[in-house]
Amino acid sequence: MSHQNSVSRRRFLKQSAAVFSVAGIASPIVIPRSVLAQNGNVGANDRIIVGFVGTGNRAKQLMSHIPQNRAKIVAVSDLWRGKMEQAVKEKKDQGEINNVDPVETV
Repeated sequence: MSHQNSVSRRRFLKQSAAVFSVAGIASPIVIPRSVLAQNGNVGANDRIIVGFVGTGNRAKQLMSHIPQNRAKIVAVSDLWRGKMEQAVKEKKDQGEINNVDPVETV
């Protein structure tokens, strides 16, 4: 079973490595502006994103202590929908959280 036009495994790997290394060097790296720490923006490694499951007294207390300039509450959930909506409204009214919508539990 001799194929004269076949490519050996070693030759294939060498050529593939050469092509991918050139492509990796030649292609530009695009980094979104939102992850860079510049002009007063907090960088991606310095940003903390928090979600709460349960909105009892302890959760409300913790929401009050999250530094808004370095952390962001993105989700709040509770088994009792009314309790959850009340906690979110209360914290929004106090200015402790913003742009957070209750997450419905199923």
